[in-house]
Amino acid sequence: MVILICVLMIAVIVDITSYKIPNMCIAVGILTGFIRAFSLGGVEAMLRAAGLVVIVFAIGYPFYMMRGIGAGDVKLLMVIACYLPKEELKICAVTTMLIAGVAAILKMLLYRESRERFKYLLCYLRKLIWCQTLDTYEVNKQNKRCVIRLSVPMLCSVLLQVGGIL
Repeated sequence: MVILICVLMIAVIVDITSYKIPNMCIAVGILTGFIRAFSLGGVEAMLRAAGLVVIVFAIGYPFYMMRGIGAGDVKLLMVIACYLPKEELKICAVTTMLIAGVAAILKMLLYRESRERFKYLLCYLRKLIWCQTLDTYEVNKQNKRCVIRLSVPMLCSVLLQVGGIL
């Protein structure tokens, strides 16, 4: 688990400074996760970890395509899937989203731009429901303060999980 925490810490630092999660970090995390799974339970454990990675990708990719989360966030959750069993992974994912939700609420309270983005989202959803038309959801990439990075909540939830708090 030390390697997972190190990979997550590196991802958080790079994500905070450059808004990117390096693919090399993801590759190291997945590779070491598969090696760990194999050393603990053989081929069966490694296949189970690979299956969880595929499931995380299958669930996360549509959210990425809708611009709900970043590609790095999906890949980072795939790294976590290599290390945690299915039940712990579910708890970790839910905890990550709860922490991110709290961060989003705090940003809306602190930053006017975040409140404006939320109003825009509500208008977009209202138009989608009433008119049943799907327009392009415009994301303001210049306003970095409104962005919720999931790498930090993921690190927090893994630390809570490993620490036995969850």
